[in-house]
Amino acid sequence: MKRLILPTIAVMIILLGGFFVAGKLANHMHQNLKNLDVVQVDNGEKDAYSKIGKVNENFDITDEIDSKNGNLINFYVKNNGEGTIRFVISGYDEKTLLPGKEDFMQAEVKGKESFNFVISPEDDSPVSAEYRIVQRRK
Repeated sequence: MKRLILPTIAVMIILLGGFFVAGKLANHMHQNLKNLDVVQVDNGEKDAYSKIGKVNENFDITDEIDSKNGNLINFYVKNNGEGTIRFVISGYDEKTLLPGKEDFMQAEVKGKESFNFVISPEDDSPVSAEYRIVQRRK
């Protein structure tokens, strides 16, 4: 019986440590989209262009963006659904998001340009996502 006590305690310590690390990682992955900002705003400058929303179907919007308001456009997406989704800024490589994941892509704005922002399902699953489109200066 004494031989089983030490291995049992060791297994319990390993499991508790694993749960602690998994909890920390899960907490980190569920940070709000606002924590994904890549471009810092200086001196309280407001975003020149910003759209925030939630989608429950395919998302496809085209907007004209002018570089005089900032030379970078960021497209943040968080997948709240049960299926895998894709998102893309036209002309750039698309990204894939598994359920519960979030990511962003960034495009350079040169002059006055039309940008197409798309969120779509990878399969026939319904889309459920949060998005944020922000234009800023480098």
